[in-house]
Amino acid sequence: MISNIRRSPASGRTRVKVGALVVAVALGAAACGSPSGSTESNGALSLTVGLPTPGYYNAALYWAKGQGIFDKLGLNLTIEKSGSVTTTHAATGKYVVANYGTTGMFPAQAQGRDQSIVICEGAGNAVSNVSVMGNSKYLHLEDLAGQPVGVVGTSGQSYGAASAYSTWLTGKGLAPLKIVTFADSGSLIAALQRNNVSATVYSSNYDDLVAKGTIREIISSTSDFALSVTGGKDGVCSATYFGLASGLKNNKTAVTRFVAGMRIADAQVLQHTPDDIADVLGKDPAFAPSVVSREALIGQLKRQQAFMVRNEGFVSEQAWAASLKQFGLWGLNVNGTKLDLNDSVFSYQKAVDMSYWNDATKLVEEYRNAGQSNR
Repeated sequence: MISNIRRSPASGRTRVKVGALVVAVALGAAACGSPSGSTESNGALSLTVGLPTPGYYNAALYWAKGQGIFDKLGLNLTIEKSGSVTTTHAATGKYVVANYGTTGMFPAQAQGRDQSIVICEGAGNAVSNVSVMGNSKYLHLEDLAGQPVGVVGTSGQSYGAASAYSTWLTGKGLAPLKIVTFADSGSLIAALQRNNVSATVYSSNYDDLVAKGTIREIISSTSDFALSVTGGKDGVCSATYFGLASGLKNNKTAVTRFVAGMRIADAQVLQHTPDDIADVLGKDPAFAPSVVSREALIGQLKRQQAFMVRNEGFVSEQAWAASLKQFGLWGLNVNGTKLDLNDSVFSYQKAVDMSYWNDATKLVEEYRNAGQSNR
């Protein structure tokens, strides 16, 4: 949970080794016109939100869409899956708002792109599960010392958790993990099943495979061990919605309505059971039975409860400082060059803009006063 929350005044994720180069090339070719992810008008507004892959961690987003919250706020929302180029599209302005692990925005930020976080989606590292094949000889983290372990990306939660585990191992006098990066979860799982890696450090979305005994989880992201090693107990704002500051400003009304919808949904999912949430999400093609079984989805949502935001996604200066402190332990890098999180481009003033959250308060209150707070 993100602590020390206060409401500020209204004024106030290609192969990842080359992914940063793709970002850099795309930045140079970015168009200077208005972003294609939003259309402003005097009535209903349209907004496209990009995300790498729909998952249980997007419960609030799909709850808001499925319950018609965005529609009631006058926002026609489109959710677009864009895989590993999500952060590139955000950095170049194709998306006004994109969702990713927070540190996914850091490479472009370090390269001079002025991006801002408008709302937090996840508190704590929810992708720190360590999984092996069902018939694997590995039972404990110590058994993986010196072994190849797969992650997604070099600037996100998956890499960060693996780096934290590796540091823990070396602190015990054992060999570090041999971290192998992959572009997406599909290639990561395939590598594990081909025995190209001994384990994976990623989110708990293997439930169907676990149920069949194909994959076995040796560390859960909700365990005390995982939370203490990867920073889950330190108020890490691990997943966020962000975009170019200029694009956000040019589409202020649409972004404010989006943030309002997310705030309403964040509060509502906390008042409902995983079964209730699965009922809503299951109506969306992204969570169809052919994609994920209801049983697996409920299991994922149960674990995700530990990482759901309790403050409607507000990011305080204290929470951001705690997040940067933990991110600094993750060994994040761009093409092998470590990111300096003390750089001013990662400061609260440069990377976080809660003005949209504050401006959304009126919309949230009006929605709730209309008697729609728990639908």
